Amino acid sequence: MTQESTSGEIIKSRYLALSNSGLSKHLLVRRAIVSAIEAQALRFRDKLPSEKQLAECLGISLGTTQKALGSLASEGYLLREHGNGTFVTNSQGKLSGIWHFRFRDPETGRHLPVFTKVHFSEAVSDGPWTSVLGPDPAGYSRIDRLVDVDSRFFCYSEFYVSATTFPGMLQFANLDLENVNLKTILQSHFGLATVESTGRASVVAFDREVASKLHVKEKSYGMRLDVVASTEGSRPISFQRIWIPQTPYTLDVDFSNVI
Repeated sequence: MTQESTSGEIIKSRYLALSNSGLSKHLLVRRAIVSAIEAQALRFRDKLPSEKQLAECLGISLGTTQKALGSLASEGYLLREHGNGTFVTNSQGKLSGIWHFRFRDPETGRHLPVFTKVHFSEAVSDGPWTSVLGPDPAGYSRIDRLVDVDSRFFCYSEFYVSATTFPGMLQFANLDLENVNLKTILQSHFGLATVESTGRASVVAFDREVASKLHVKEKSYGMRLDVVASTEGSRPISFQRIWIPQTPYTLDVDFSNVI
């Protein structure tokens, strides 16, 4: 059996296991592949079947397969090599395409690998995000993620979007929101691309709740970073609040993109 056939069977098995979850076919394919990578059933440089072969294997349309593989490639899980095929590139679940957590290792000069895990997600009403995103009678979706920086320290992210602009955001499974660039989700699933970001940084003393999430002492000092992402026409589409503890690692800041 070829590598492509083996990979196809792994994806098909997980796809069928998820078939009663109520997810769309596109999300089923995506989640089947991501879960296989996270479980290391699919490993670095494993080759996937072609788009046509995978579509036939799963009994879905070619367009659905193309959309799923395209989004996973843009998020860093897969590498598409022209003339060679599609390969697993993110077997350890490392977040790719990061901008706000680019901490540099002083010994190697390289950015430390970053991993994210959803802490919780919920529907919320008005808050600091309201003045940024505008009033919404339907409320807002909040997604909190713990950010593991190479197992050396933790940051914490609170991410907010309008429930009307992004309906169904909370219907994504936690697995679909971990180790992915959230701006890619907003673009690939809702058609709104981030074209600019602005931010404000403040030095703050962490209260008990934040300190607990960061695994640091209460009232210790660190940074709070508020980031507003906008689409075409300078229209704000997301508000993110990031908590960063004191660390000896240099943070490279670039507000051209968000996660």
